[in-house]
Amino acid sequence: MPSLASTPAQAADLEELAREAVFDLCPDLMEIETPLQDEPSIKARGYEFLGSRTHPRAGLMDVVSLEADDGTITIGNSRETSACQVGISGGGAEAAFAAVYANRNALGYDWFEDTAPVRGIEGAEVVSLRTAAVDGWYLGIQFIDMGGVDGDWPFFIQQYVLEEE
Repeated sequence: MPSLASTPAQAADLEELAREAVFDLCPDLMEIETPLQDEPSIKARGYEFLGSRTHPRAGLMDVVSLEADDGTITIGNSRETSACQVGISGGGAEAAFAAVYANRNALGYDWFEDTAPVRGIEGAEVVSLRTAAVDGWYLGIQFIDMGGVDGDWPFFIQQYVLEEE
């Protein structure tokens, strides 16, 4: 696999940035042990470090942000768990979110609906998908429309690895 550090950002709009974050960056970021702001693939693309925050299920997440002409993209990554979150806001957010959802199979997995209850996202529209378990672990992804809950950050896409219960 080519190094992401050697691939500078070419994306000009929010849809391209969202696709890049979800399909190219997050799968690799879920495996890093360095702070997100020090990750070469993030530095090369010009993301700005916003700080660290506690996610209710993923623990401490480093958060970076990048502005596009039609909105803002944030990436939150936890080194405590295998979790990566992409936030999309601004004028191009709805189209970017829809494009990533429509192309979710580009991640290279066979997704099926995850019927486990979703906690902590009261009032949001959530589509939870997962892969089959391998050695007791599976990859999950959630497409979260927070438009009715938070007008500033209406869309999130979370990827995570969880142990089968």
